[in-house]
Amino acid sequence: MLKTMKKPLSKLEQEAKLLECESLYYQVPKPEFIPNRLYHFIRENNPKLIEEAIKTIKKEGLKNAKNPRNTTSFIDKKVQRPLGIYFWGQEIKEEAHIEVDINKLNLKQLYAFPHFIADTILDIDQNYQVPDEFWHKIKKIAVAIPFTEYLGQFQAEYIYTANIPTKLLEIK
Repeated sequence: MLKTMKKPLSKLEQEAKLLECESLYYQVPKPEFIPNRLYHFIRENNPKLIEEAIKTIKKEGLKNAKNPRNTTSFIDKKVQRPLGIYFWGQEIKEEAHIEVDINKLNLKQLYAFPHFIADTILDIDQNYQVPDEFWHKIKKIAVAIPFTEYLGQFQAEYIYTANIPTKLLEIK
């Protein structure tokens, strides 16, 4: 397997990426970005593991992630967002998932985080060399905002910082 060399991201390109990320917080709000329902996906390829996860969730509800895995863990090191249960605002049809009506949650424990920033971090890490200083600047910019202050400025991933009991969940 060939390992490709990452190319350096120039100072100008770094500043452009930082500006693009920061500007997300100041975009004109789009009410259609504010969801009524949230979707949590069971990311497993093995049907047996999916079945086990669903069984556990039916019994215990969704638990706040104390130790996120893989990609989530990597992104969390580069940004300022709380640990919690991660949700999308749109359904992805082909995935096993859990839905929750947003109005049944304590909105003071719900946060919105720009999905674009998470994608940008993954792209930069995979394709470019950047100094630690760049990651420090990203971390200052990349902040989850309380859902009560979210106006639809950006397409978001959502983080709920408390456990969610089974009675509030719909497993699909």
